[in-house]
Amino acid sequence: MRTYLTLLLVLLSVLAVYSQTDDDQADDIKKINFPSSFGSSLILKSKTVEILASSSLFSTVQYYKYTGLAGGGVLSNRITSSTSSFFMNFGISARSIVDLGLGFDYGIARNDADATVSPFKVYSSDRLNTRGVTYVRARARISPFSAAPELVLSLNGGLAIPKDTIAQKLGAEKDIVGLGLSYFGRFNSNHSYFLQGKLGYSPAHTRIFDTSNPELKTEIPFQNTVSASAFYIYNITRGAFYAIPGISYQGLFQKSVHSSRIYSRSTALLAILVLQFQFSRNFAISAQYAYPILLDSHYPQVELDSRSSYSGAISILYRIDTSKKLIIDQIRQ
Repeated sequence: MRTYLTLLLVLLSVLAVYSQTDDDQADDIKKINFPSSFGSSLILKSKTVEILASSSLFSTVQYYKYTGLAGGGVLSNRITSSTSSFFMNFGISARSIVDLGLGFDYGIARNDADATVSPFKVYSSDRLNTRGVTYVRARARISPFSAAPELVLSLNGGLAIPKDTIAQKLGAEKDIVGLGLSYFGRFNSNHSYFLQGKLGYSPAHTRIFDTSNPELKTEIPFQNTVSASAFYIYNITRGAFYAIPGISYQGLFQKSVHSSRIYSRSTALLAILVLQFQFSRNFAISAQYAYPILLDSHYPQVELDSRSSYSGAISILYRIDTSKKLIIDQIRQ
């Protein structure tokens, strides 16, 4: 897997050289860009830095059906996770052909035997909480067609940081490589839309259940992920306040351990509402809530209760244009 990430970094370097060569002949082209807090719609221009900080919460109740000498039964527990992300995108092309990004995720995870426990207990200092840096991420975005800057291709890589049982609890056992495609379009000045699709791959790995006994382990097969999202963007108050309803499909597929089938899958279908306020073109804050219409686990004995599930996020986006002179520089002239 480290080989995949090395190749990705080499590709990012090649793209940077290509974009800088192209910039020498580039015109200063102005492109529409909706600075959305849930994802940049278009590639950044050179000498522009975009900072995105977000924090999300997901919680669901899991039911486990078991059989035994007493006839079996059902156990329930609440699984909660929170992810805080910090990401910086760097514009390197005057024609907005390529931009590069780098960031990291910090996760907290909790598993309660009592399904009625509040999801917000994940933010407490309780010993049941597991926390730590989960991923270091890199991304390159490319505009493949100059006539369609709204169409953006992205290459993503995530390096898992935790090890052994900590990684399992935080859901950060696997390195990730991915490919994404997005399109931002406008119906008119008040009505826009954003479409996005992603494919991901994580290789097989060995899960060790007890570090004091390395022989207690199992092989976890590779995973493929697929997601597709569609958002309608409604400008409520002349560019300051936006309502963004949407829908998102997320699927996880991996080689099945059962001989009766090749793949097993987990599926989530989410209805999403984002409320975003833009203080300026370069500064936006948003709040997001997702209602799970469907949650389906790939484990045959496990059911997830969508009615007892919660998913929300808060994001802050700030964009810096370093090509512009600061006020103090203008005073000195």
